[in-house]
Amino acid sequence: MIIEKVLFEPFVLKFKEPFVFGSNTLPRKEGFHLTVHFGEFTGKGEISILEPFGTPSSARVKEFFGEAESFLLHRNPIDILSDLVSATHSFPAVFESAIEQAVLSLICTCTGASPAELLNRNHAEKVKVNSVVSSHDPLKSVSTVRKMIQEGISTIKVKVASGSFADDLEKIALLREHFGGQITLRLDANSNWSLEQALEYLPKLESYDIEYIEQPVKDCSSFTRLRKHTPIRLAADECVEDYQTAISLIQNRIPDVLIIKPLLLGGVRKSLTIAKLAKDAGIDTVITTSLDGAVGRRAAVVTAALIESELSHGLSTGSLFEHDPEPDYYIPHNGYINTHDLRI
Repeated sequence: MIIEKVLFEPFVLKFKEPFVFGSNTLPRKEGFHLTVHFGEFTGKGEISILEPFGTPSSARVKEFFGEAESFLLHRNPIDILSDLVSATHSFPAVFESAIEQAVLSLICTCTGASPAELLNRNHAEKVKVNSVVSSHDPLKSVSTVRKMIQEGISTIKVKVASGSFADDLEKIALLREHFGGQITLRLDANSNWSLEQALEYLPKLESYDIEYIEQPVKDCSSFTRLRKHTPIRLAADECVEDYQTAISLIQNRIPDVLIIKPLLLGGVRKSLTIAKLAKDAGIDTVITTSLDGAVGRRAAVVTAALIESELSHGLSTGSLFEHDPEPDYYIPHNGYINTHDLRI
């Protein structure tokens, strides 16, 4: 099996509504599809562009097209995967993820093996997913969550810290009042609170049975101080900038939960390594997309299935887009994504 052709194709996915997180508003998601060919077989990976999360720009990514083509063309896919591990390249993490996914996809397509078989791992038959509530309006949030429950979703991530804390508290209280133990509540502050605000706000949230809060402050080194003032578990998201940072956070036991975005951290195999190290350190992991298209979501779902976690993962983001030209293998149903037929 030798890669005979390499293609890079840009894509743009428009959000049904502008996606707001922290101080950022995205009307669309951009990226590139990397396709490798062997005879009639192809493998595809997604290069995710998400500059607010520190990825290179589209223009910067294009600068690596020539190097990547040379790295892939006329080579055996197994050798390519080995070279990715040994770091004999200078690709950004988002590019490395796409190369790994495209090559894994090609091998699976040619051999009929699943990603789990190829990576010699067991995998979960289904993966539990969460949904996100970002509205500032408490009553609208209640209506949204009611629909989510009807669709089988029981884990709800509520976006906070983009308005007043009073409004956030009202929204959270109303959700608990209406749905009680029917839902698991997790919060996401997108690093928008100062340390002083977090010290003030977190104790006021303790009575609402919060599973965890993502990135309450920008600097994860402040988690140690916050933990002395609240039992609410703290999750690292935005500060998980790259593979080495993730390892450092684990070694120093900084977060209670680590949010892993495979396309931003170098791919499935690096994400699995991070998850294993986190588990050994007593840190939970949650796999999420980086607002990926259908191709990128495959890698995130595969990662979640291979870590066999009982937690809900942030993988049901396909419904945020108006249209995706690529087939979606993993559409959530009754709160889960079926991963029996695992494909990447």
